[in-house]
Amino acid sequence: MGPGVLVARLSRWSDLWRPEGNLQPQYDLAWRRFQAELVTEFIGWQAGIVREVTGGRGFVTTCISYERPGIEDAELSRALDVASGNAYYEMQDSLAHPNALPRSSGPMGWVVRGPWAVTQLADLMYSSKQAPFLVTETNAGPIGFSAMNESPYDGQWRQLAWLLIARGARLVEYWHWNTLPFGAEMYWGGVLPHSGIPGRAYHEIARIGQELREAGDAFATAEPDYDIAVLYDSDSKCALSTQGPLRGDSFIDPDSYRHILAAFSRGIFDAKRQQRLIRPQHLLPSRGGEHDAADTAARYPVLIAAAFYIAADEDLDFLIDYARAGGAPPRRTANGLRGRGGKGTHGASAGTDHRRGWRLVRRDGFAAVTCAGARLVAGRGDRIRRRARRFGRGGPRLLSASAPRPLGRRHDKARQRGPDHRSRYGPGSRPGSRPGPLVGTACCGRVDH
Repeated sequence: MGPGVLVARLSRWSDLWRPEGNLQPQYDLAWRRFQAELVTEFIGWQAGIVREVTGGRGFVTTCISYERPGIEDAELSRALDVASGNAYYEMQDSLAHPNALPRSSGPMGWVVRGPWAVTQLADLMYSSKQAPFLVTETNAGPIGFSAMNESPYDGQWRQLAWLLIARGARLVEYWHWNTLPFGAEMYWGGVLPHSGIPGRAYHEIARIGQELREAGDAFATAEPDYDIAVLYDSDSKCALSTQGPLRGDSFIDPDSYRHILAAFSRGIFDAKRQQRLIRPQHLLPSRGGEHDAADTAARYPVLIAAAFYIAADEDLDFLIDYARAGGAPPRRTANGLRGRGGKGTHGASAGTDHRRGWRLVRRDGFAAVTCAGARLVAGRGDRIRRRARRFGRGGPRLLSASAPRPLGRRHDKARQRGPDHRSRYGPGSRPGSRPGPLVGTACCGRVDH
């Protein structure tokens, strides 16, 4: 383990400690990767058994809970014929738009709030294989315990079913058929109530089934549209759970990555645009991506790479080449971050290319690269908004939310306000602050059709 473990003395595997209470960020990332590898290996083993037993008939999938820390869904889904997942959300007024509620809260953090969050969750399922997916669990009624009784309003079942289908779902399966008469989930509403007599839920879900039957094969080959691509990295999500730039109740917000990404997803939704979440395994050649920078620029003219904290030199170089593929030469230095192992770099900054004038340094883990010369946008919310007005002039754009210069060089008044100060455009990306949805909205306000 080397000196990074400090005073720990390791002589056998059992000396390795569990991640709870761990203070070594690189060890935590390695542990989470190990957990994910175990899950991926186990599901792949099970999938092989099923294919052997069935003789290849049908398809193989498993229901993924995307909030679990031990899941790397893009890798796990390689063993599946189709990705599947849970889609749970608060209903009633939590589905109003616009919506200022946080994405989730409390011990049931996997229950999301707001139509933008449901859309983000569906896009995450699509991103597992960059292909249509199955929703193998979703609300048939109120989800949670007896005090959590948000029974859906009439019409909300249909709204959400068609939203999921529009974002790539090929199955919407409700949990569960008959509300359980006992057990921990006896107040989780099913399609049928405790009485077993069909009611509002049954009749509206039956109507959805009839509408889908009438639609026939209209969605068989449909692909969700998108205006903006957003990079979603599981490694960065794990690393920022212990090294995140946002403050939380226990000093560091363990959901820093999701909160940063949520600002962009919510902003894109509020701007009436659509996103395509894309994974490093499908984008970056070093991780298995099949397209070069020019092809990527053609496929994804606008790319947001926020909080891309675990990035190798070749990954950052690829993002620079992506930006340069638009024909606009770089005119200023850039901001970047760490290597794939989650360790700081020695000597020249990661991704340094003095011939091209690029210098990549870590900047609070908020973004991968910034460069004004290649239609890239960076800075606080107000600065992003001003630059976003100049978008509609062609070429791919790599959008990030990193601080463009050290805090000490800002105006004294800005420093006196503190990291949590909110400007009239919402919070930006100064160190320690949480970006708000206006950052994402500003980034896509002038995206060309």
